[in-house]
Parts: sequence; structure tokens; C-alpha cells
Amino acid sequence: MSHSDSSLQDTFIINLFLEVPAEILPPLQQNETEADQKNLWLEVENDNINVDLYIVGETPLNTPIPWTTIHLELFGTKENSRTFFIKARIHMPNPNCPAFHLTAKALDGFILFYIPHSYYGIIIINCSTSDLNDHIMLLSGMYDSSTVISKSG
Repeated sequence: MSHSDSSLQDTFIINLFLEVPAEILPPLQQNETEADQKNLWLEVENDNINVDLYIVGETPLNTPIPWTTIHLELFGTKENSRTFFIKARIHMPNPNCPAFHLTAKALDGFILFYIPHSYYGIIIINCSTSDLNDHIMLLSGMYDSSTVISKSG
């Protein structure tokens, strides 16, 4: 889903185990394979993304665990004086739902995620700035139960 000059505020439910007919899937982009296709792709030009993402479904026994793949992106012109944001609240009501891989990009804005307390996994943050401590914040509860594996300036 792509928006231009209007914000995107909505709720999306992602269930990897639904059978989706190929006729209603978007066409593959150039150099994209079915394996590369995202479960959810949202991009907004010159405005905000404010979404609730529900990852639902339970991985059947004796099957490889699939990944839910999500891409959120803000883009726009540098002439615009407003600062835009991505705000995503991730809900995983079932502890056995699939893992997720979320990519978020904002050229000149900020990104805020609400991750379930039950989340267990790796968080990789790339930020092109001089002082990461001024630009990346974790709630105190996350600091207590996390370990920084590597950090580079």
C-alpha cells in the first residue's frame, strides 16, 4: 500500500496460514521473487504511518516456522519542513505465532515501535547519526532484559 501526501492510519492483521489466491496478490516487482515478497508493505510520501499490526495464526506442528515480513517506509522531499513519523504497535496475541522481520526506513523522521513484552529475539537498529545514545531509546524494562552485542559509530 502506498500513500502520497496523506497519512496512513489503520489496523492490519497478518496471518501467514491463510491461503491467498495468486490472482489477488500484487504483481512481483522487478528482480523480486515470491520468496522476497513481503506480507505487508506500507510506504508513505510526505506524511505519517500510524498502524496497529496484529500477527496471528499458529505454526502447525512439524512444519518449518515461517517469518512474517513487514516493510514500513517514509520518503519525501527535503524541501518539506515537517518531520514525519512511523509509529507501529505490534500485537502478538498468541505466543506460538510466527516470528517477524520488520524493516522500517525514515529519511528524515522518527520511528517508534511498541513490541509485546513477550517478544524474545534479536533487534537490529541501524541509525546514520553521530551519537546513537541521543537517537535510540529503550524503555527501562527492555534495558534490564537486553544485551548489546555490538555497537559501532
